[in-house]
Amino acid sequence: MPNNTQRLEAVGKADALADLLNHVGWTEVLKPALEKERTVQASLLVASVLGKQDPNGLTKEQIAGYIYGLDRVIKQIETILAKGTNALEALEAQGFHFTSNNL
Repeated sequence: MPNNTQRLEAVGKADALADLLNHVGWTEVLKPALEKERTVQASLLVASVLGKQDPNGLTKEQIAGYIYGLDRVIKQIETILAKGTNALEALEAQGFHFTSNNL
């Protein structure tokens, strides 16, 4: 079970990341672009498995690795945001209340 110091760190990281992502438009720009690229790469992987040569000369394994990397980036960002939200809720349940100016 995380202690309050760990929760504060999670809130701070999530708050900082949320601010950054708001600037780059995580939900409107960045995440959709990553998901679109993943779809393109998945189509290339299927074509490669079916025997078609990749236009960039990548192997099936390289394409699969690229897709895995995209998935990990998306998951890591969403995990940081979720941990921060959960930590903030736990701290507020204990009577701590924060605004973005406090962090």
